[in-house]
Amino acid sequence: MNRLVVVAAGVAALLLSGTAALAGGDAAKGKVVFQNCAICHTIGKGQPNGVGPNLHGLFDREAGKAPGFSYSSGLATAKFKWDDENLDKWLAEPSKFIAGTKMSFNIPDAQDRANVIAYLHQAAQ
Repeated sequence: MNRLVVVAAGVAALLLSGTAALAGGDAAKGKVVFQNCAICHTIGKGQPNGVGPNLHGLFDREAGKAPGFSYSSGLATAKFKWDDENLDKWLAEPSKFIAGTKMSFNIPDAQDRANVIAYLHQAAQ
């Protein structure tokens, strides 16, 4: 019985580790990583779209619905809002998350993604 408790605790720790990484993001480090994103995306209120859409007000916005941007069909028909979890999946592998996306850049490192998400929570509001 003790072995079952230990295994269950280990599984719970693994499941929570993804959430902990997002919660543990460092916005200052995320700002540095975001410089790669800034090649295509603006973030300030009222700034124009670039190759990618402006990210101001990103959180809780419906995916593929920012005004004035022409999205790929996959994003244009997406049925979710941007939150930490969806953004993490998107940044890890955009083409795997949404088939046919135009975005080819990804952030493979989980901590870098958590840092960018923390930065976006500050800068995109």
